[in-house]
Amino acid sequence: MSAKDRELAELYWHLQKKVHTEPKIRTYLHQLTKIMKQRRIRPNMLNQIGLDLAAQNRI
Repeated sequence: MSAKDRELAELYWHLQKKVHTEPKIRTYLHQLTKIMKQRRIRPNMLNQIGLDLAAQNRI
């Protein structure tokens, strides 16, 4: 996974956390999901990054 892919995954998790309090962010999250699919970032890798961020208290 490239550094750019990891940045996209981290952005995804930060937006995912904010989407519950700010519903307008959902459109950005939807577009980001499309980009991640194009870059072939798999859900299991996305989950692993999310767990790493949670372990470091970054999300």
